[in-house]
Amino acid sequence: MLSAPNGASFCLEVETQAGATQLTTTRNT
Repeated sequence: MLSAPNGASFCLEVETQAGATQLTTTRNT
């Protein structure tokens, strides 16, 4: 059961990081 939430949390973190990078790239461009 702990594996599910942990995986979701990791996915959210990665997605957030990717989104932030995309936003930064768009802003820089």
